[in-house]
Amino acid sequence: MQHTLHPSRRVAACGRDLVFLDLRHGVYDLMAGAGEVAHVRSCGQALSIGDPDLETALLGRGWLLTTPSYLDAPPLPTLPTRSALTLNDQAWGSDLWVRWGLARLSMVGHRALPFSKLIRRRDRRMESVGEDRLSQLARGFDERLPWVPVQGDCLFRCLMLLRMMTAAERDKVKWVFAVKTWPFHAHCWLQTGDIALTDHFEPLLGFRPIFAA
Repeated sequence: MQHTLHPSRRVAACGRDLVFLDLRHGVYDLMAGAGEVAHVRSCGQALSIGDPDLETALLGRGWLLTTPSYLDAPPLPTLPTRSALTLNDQAWGSDLWVRWGLARLSMVGHRALPFSKLIRRRDRRMESVGEDRLSQLARGFDERLPWVPVQGDCLFRCLMLLRMMTAAERDKVKWVFAVKTWPFHAHCWLQTGDIALTDHFEPLLGFRPIFAA
Protein backbone atom coordinates (compact mmCIF):
# COMPACT_ATOMS: atom_id res chain seq x y z
CA MET A 1 0.00 0.00 0.00
CA GLN A 2 1.24 3.52 -0.78
CA HIS A 3 1.38 6.04 2.05
CA THR A 4 2.16 9.76 2.06
CA LEU A 5 4.70 11.02 4.57
CA HIS A 6 3.96 13.92 6.88
CA PRO A 7 4.64 17.17 4.92
CA SER A 8 7.61 18.05 7.14
CA ARG A 9 9.32 14.67 6.69
CA ARG A 10 11.31 12.93 3.96
CA VAL A 11 12.67 9.44 3.35
CA ALA A 12 15.55 8.05 1.28
CA ALA A 13 16.61 4.50 0.47
CA CYS A 14 20.25 3.65 1.18
CA GLY A 15 20.69 0.12 -0.10
CA ARG A 16 18.44 -2.07 2.02
CA ASP A 17 17.88 0.62 4.66
CA LEU A 18 15.45 3.51 4.94
CA VAL A 19 16.53 6.85 6.42
CA PHE A 20 13.96 9.42 7.52
CA LEU A 21 14.48 13.16 8.10
CA ASP A 22 12.30 15.39 10.28
CA LEU A 23 12.52 18.86 8.69
CA ARG A 24 11.13 20.59 11.76
CA HIS A 25 13.85 19.48 14.12
CA GLY A 26 16.68 18.26 11.88
CA VAL A 27 16.44 14.76 13.36
CA TYR A 28 17.16 11.54 11.43
CA ASP A 29 15.73 8.07 11.97
CA LEU A 30 17.07 4.82 10.49
CA MET A 31 15.25 1.55 9.88
CA ALA A 32 17.76 -1.11 8.87
CA GLY A 33 16.48 -3.58 6.28
CA ALA A 34 13.20 -1.74 5.72
CA GLY A 35 14.17 -0.97 2.12
CA GLU A 36 13.59 -4.62 1.25
CA VAL A 37 9.82 -4.32 1.82
CA ALA A 38 9.23 -0.63 1.03
CA HIS A 39 9.99 1.60 -1.95
CA VAL A 40 10.48 5.37 -1.90
CA ARG A 41 8.14 7.37 -4.15
CA SER A 42 7.49 11.01 -5.06
CA CYS A 43 10.96 12.37 -4.30
CA GLY A 44 10.97 11.04 -0.76
CA GLN A 45 7.44 12.11 0.16
CA ALA A 46 5.72 8.73 -0.17
CA LEU A 47 6.36 5.04 0.47
CA SER A 48 4.95 1.87 -1.06
CA ILE A 49 4.96 -0.62 1.81
CA GLY A 50 4.55 -4.36 1.43
CA ASP A 51 4.90 -5.34 5.09
CA PRO A 52 2.02 -4.72 7.54
CA ASP A 53 4.40 -4.71 10.53
CA LEU A 54 6.53 -1.97 8.98
CA GLU A 55 3.40 -0.02 8.08
CA THR A 56 2.20 -0.23 11.69
CA ALA A 57 5.61 0.79 13.04
CA LEU A 58 5.86 3.87 10.81
CA LEU A 59 2.29 4.93 11.58
CA GLY A 60 3.07 4.54 15.27
CA ARG A 61 6.15 6.75 14.99
CA GLY A 62 4.13 9.43 13.21
CA TRP A 63 6.06 9.30 9.95
CA LEU A 64 3.05 8.46 7.77
CA LEU A 65 -0.29 10.16 7.16
CA THR A 66 -3.40 8.01 7.47
CA THR A 67 -4.95 9.75 4.45
CA PRO A 68 -3.24 10.78 1.18
CA SER A 69 -1.99 14.36 0.84
CA TYR A 70 -1.03 16.59 -2.08
CA LEU A 71 2.64 16.14 -3.03
CA ASP A 72 4.61 19.09 -4.38
CA ALA A 73 8.28 18.30 -3.70
CA PRO A 74 10.55 19.14 -6.66
CA PRO A 75 12.93 16.46 -7.96
CA LEU A 76 16.05 15.98 -5.89
CA PRO A 77 19.26 17.13 -7.57
CA THR A 78 21.69 14.58 -8.93
CA LEU A 79 25.06 14.27 -7.22
CA PRO A 80 27.68 16.81 -8.36
CA THR A 81 30.40 15.81 -10.81
CA ARG A 82 32.58 18.91 -10.37
CA SER A 83 33.76 21.14 -7.54
CA ALA A 84 34.34 24.87 -7.29
CA LEU A 85 37.09 24.35 -4.69
CA THR A 86 40.06 24.71 -6.98
CA LEU A 87 42.86 27.28 -6.81
CA ASN A 88 41.44 30.77 -6.82
CA ASP A 89 43.41 33.27 -8.88
CA GLN A 90 40.83 36.05 -8.72
CA ALA A 91 40.84 38.65 -5.96
CA TRP A 92 37.66 39.41 -4.07
CA GLY A 93 36.12 42.79 -4.69
CA SER A 94 35.21 45.11 -1.83
CA ASP A 95 31.55 44.05 -2.04
CA LEU A 96 32.47 40.44 -1.20
CA TRP A 97 34.54 41.52 1.79
CA VAL A 98 31.53 43.45 3.09
CA ARG A 99 29.31 40.40 2.55
CA TRP A 100 31.85 38.24 4.38
CA GLY A 101 31.78 40.49 7.44
CA LEU A 102 28.00 40.72 7.52
CA ALA A 103 27.64 36.96 7.12
CA ARG A 104 30.01 36.34 10.05
CA LEU A 105 27.94 38.65 12.25
CA SER A 106 24.71 37.00 11.17
CA MET A 107 25.95 33.60 12.34
CA VAL A 108 25.98 34.70 16.00
CA GLY A 109 23.26 32.75 17.76
CA HIS A 110 22.34 30.66 14.74
CA ARG A 111 22.35 27.46 16.80
CA ALA A 112 19.41 28.76 18.81
CA LEU A 113 17.23 28.85 15.69
CA PRO A 114 15.03 25.83 14.86
CA PHE A 115 16.15 23.71 11.91
CA SER A 116 12.96 24.50 9.98
CA LYS A 117 13.81 28.21 10.10
CA LEU A 118 17.43 27.73 9.07
CA ILE A 119 16.47 25.93 5.84
CA ARG A 120 13.63 28.28 4.92
CA ARG A 121 14.23 29.99 1.58
CA ARG A 122 13.03 33.44 0.59
CA ASP A 123 11.05 34.23 -2.55
CA ARG A 124 13.11 33.48 -5.63
CA ARG A 125 14.05 36.18 -8.14
CA MET A 126 14.50 35.55 -11.83
CA GLU A 127 17.89 37.19 -12.34
CA SER A 128 20.85 35.76 -14.23
CA VAL A 129 23.92 34.67 -12.26
CA GLY A 130 26.71 32.71 -13.92
CA GLU A 131 28.41 29.60 -12.56
CA ASP A 132 31.77 31.39 -12.74
CA ARG A 133 30.57 34.05 -10.31
CA LEU A 134 29.25 31.47 -7.88
CA SER A 135 32.43 29.40 -8.14
CA GLN A 136 34.58 32.47 -7.45
CA LEU A 137 32.50 33.26 -4.38
CA ALA A 138 32.70 29.65 -3.15
CA ARG A 139 36.47 29.40 -3.63
CA GLY A 140 37.12 32.65 -1.82
CA PHE A 141 34.80 31.62 0.99
CA ASP A 142 36.61 28.29 1.41
CA GLU A 143 40.01 30.02 1.56
CA ARG A 144 38.86 32.41 4.28
CA LEU A 145 36.82 29.97 6.36
CA PRO A 146 39.78 28.88 8.57
CA TRP A 147 39.89 32.43 9.94
CA VAL A 148 36.38 32.11 11.40
CA PRO A 149 36.80 31.47 15.17
CA VAL A 150 33.90 29.00 15.42
CA GLN A 151 33.51 27.18 12.12
CA GLY A 152 31.00 24.55 13.15
CA ASP A 153 29.99 21.79 10.79
CA CYS A 154 28.68 21.47 7.24
CA LEU A 155 25.41 23.14 8.26
CA PHE A 156 27.34 26.16 9.51
CA ARG A 157 29.39 26.45 6.31
CA CYS A 158 26.37 26.17 4.02
CA LEU A 159 24.31 28.65 6.01
CA MET A 160 27.10 31.22 6.20
CA LEU A 161 27.83 31.02 2.47
CA LEU A 162 24.12 31.36 1.69
CA ARG A 163 23.99 34.45 3.87
CA MET A 164 26.83 35.93 1.83
CA MET A 165 24.86 35.53 -1.38
CA THR A 166 22.46 37.95 -2.97
CA ALA A 167 18.89 36.81 -3.63
CA ALA A 168 19.73 36.17 -7.28
CA GLU A 169 22.75 34.04 -6.33
CA ARG A 170 20.74 32.00 -3.83
CA ASP A 171 18.19 31.36 -6.56
CA LYS A 172 20.83 29.41 -8.52
CA VAL A 173 21.94 27.30 -5.54
CA LYS A 174 20.51 24.15 -4.00
CA TRP A 175 21.15 23.28 -0.35
CA VAL A 176 21.38 19.49 -0.50
CA PHE A 177 20.95 17.21 2.52
CA ALA A 178 22.08 13.61 2.06
CA VAL A 179 22.72 10.43 4.01
CA LYS A 180 24.56 7.13 3.87
CA THR A 181 24.63 4.05 6.10
CA TRP A 182 27.10 1.52 7.51
CA PRO A 183 28.15 3.64 9.26
CA PHE A 184 25.32 6.17 9.26
CA HIS A 185 26.39 9.66 8.29
CA ALA A 186 24.43 12.78 7.36
CA HIS A 187 25.93 15.65 5.41
CA CYS A 188 24.88 18.77 3.53
CA TRP A 189 26.42 20.94 0.84
CA LEU A 190 25.63 23.75 -1.58
CA GLN A 191 25.39 22.95 -5.27
CA THR A 192 24.70 24.80 -8.53
CA GLY A 193 23.98 22.55 -11.48
CA ASP A 194 26.51 19.72 -11.18
CA ILE A 195 29.07 21.85 -9.30
CA ALA A 196 29.62 21.37 -5.56
CA LEU A 197 30.31 24.75 -3.94
CA THR A 198 31.25 23.78 -0.38
CA ASP A 199 32.94 20.38 -0.91
CA HIS A 200 35.12 18.45 -3.29
CA PHE A 201 32.71 16.29 -5.23
CA GLU A 202 34.43 12.90 -4.84
CA PRO A 203 33.51 12.32 -1.15
CA LEU A 204 29.87 13.12 -1.95
CA LEU A 205 29.43 10.26 -4.40
CA GLY A 206 28.60 7.77 -1.63
CA PHE A 207 25.66 9.85 -0.33
CA ARG A 208 21.97 9.65 -1.18
CA PRO A 209 20.11 13.02 -1.31
CA ILE A 210 17.08 13.10 0.98
CA PHE A 211 16.07 16.78 0.81
CA ALA A 212 17.02 19.97 -1.04
CA ALA A 213 16.11 23.54 -0.12
